[in-house]
Amino acid sequence: MNDDHVDKGPMIVRVMASTIAVGGVFVWARVFTRTVIRPFFGLDDALIVLTWFLILGYNIAMFISVHRGYGRHVTALLPERYVEAIHAEVIGQVFAIASFPSGKASIAVLLLRLFPGKKLRWFLWTFVAANAVFFYIDAIFILVQCQPVAFQWDHSIPGGKCWNPQVVIVWGFLTGVTGALTDFVFALLPWFYITKVQISLKEKLSVGVALSAGFAAGVCSIMKIYYTSTLGAHADYTYDTIPLIIWSCVELALINIAACIPTLRPLYLWIRGENVKGTSMNQSGYDMRYGSGTGRLNRFANRSGGATELGSSDHVHELNIYQSKTLDVTFEDRKDYNYGYKKSSSPGIRTTVEVHHGNNNSQFR
Repeated sequence: MNDDHVDKGPMIVRVMASTIAVGGVFVWARVFTRTVIRPFFGLDDALIVLTWFLILGYNIAMFISVHRGYGRHVTALLPERYVEAIHAEVIGQVFAIASFPSGKASIAVLLLRLFPGKKLRWFLWTFVAANAVFFYIDAIFILVQCQPVAFQWDHSIPGGKCWNPQVVIVWGFLTGVTGALTDFVFALLPWFYITKVQISLKEKLSVGVALSAGFAAGVCSIMKIYYTSTLGAHADYTYDTIPLIIWSCVELALINIAACIPTLRPLYLWIRGENVKGTSMNQSGYDMRYGSGTGRLNRFANRSGGATELGSSDHVHELNIYQSKTLDVTFEDRKDYNYGYKKSSSPGIRTTVEVHHGNNNSQFR
């Protein structure tokens, strides 16, 4: 049966348009949150915006490719149309591959703001560096696997030659494994910290789920690994590689969503008309807010005589998780602690702070 009339181009366009739109809603909602509601546009925000624009470049290239015939069988295309379709698709691949490292780096920076620590910093940036190496080399391989480069989409060029397709397939497989592992590690990591925070189970689950949306991206990455073998299907390339394109689009959209969901609670509160300018506390205060810069923390003496970190002196963003009961905190002017504020000349003066559940207000007396 001749199925040359089959055209999956419209389906590809619908999937790509919907994923770039949904991802864009989350990204630009995040930008609005970080520039208007809680003004502080950080490195993680810049990285996710860069990721979205790279994905946009991927979409534009693929729309052109579909218009030229991608999504149909090779036998249904005129030679010049096939050349144009593959040319645009190769350019799109480079944009897509380049967008993965920046997206994952944005999530890593977000996690470091929530859970600062030297060991965690090295751990996360090791994954970020590994992704950068594998994905960027993969993008380079896409461009240099044929000599001249144009021979990749135009096999009529005299004297052209390409590498053994297995080279690109194997490297693509390793790249996919690295990306999937990173997605799952970044999604699992917050749970190890959330379980140590003294908040209700409901709050732990809501925050954990918000920070673990990357699980879905990891599943897409596994599907993409499965279809990586189609990279060598040059006999009907414009049709056989469609699943790889689709799963890549969905994964990229999910990376955008996973990176943005944890940052949007101030927007949610703003829409509800609630105050989003409250005071800040870190995990010790069960508020899980995160800051930028040096992250120098004030300390207070608890009733057992120990010192507990209270809040950052730098710019602060929040997940707004509040303790389930009132907490009385006593500040003491003691010489053995560095409080981060100007000490009183009169020793023994105390200030009590009441931190109440469910709002952004702290009462000082």
